[in-house]
Parts: sequence; structure tokens; C-alpha cells
Amino acid sequence: MESDTNKIAVTKTSSANKRMGLTLLSIAVVFFASVIIKKMIVG
Repeated sequence: MESDTNKIAVTKTSSANKRMGLTLLSIAVVFFASVIIKKMIVG
């Protein structure tokens, strides 16, 4: 019983981590894109 609950907990955390990673990645992409666009407009 305990091993099953541990597996479920691990699966939930891994999926949450993937979602968090994707969110951070998209934020970073948007941030870098805005910086590059600003540099292009200024330069």
C-alpha cells in the first residue's frame, strides 16, 4: 500500500515540475524576445 501511494506522489510531483519548468521556459523565452526586440528598435 505504501509503495503505491509513494508512486502516485512521485508522479504528481514530476508532472507538476514539468509544468513549472514549461512555465519558466515560456517566461524566459518571452523575456529574451522582448529584450532582443528592444535592442533591435533602439539599435
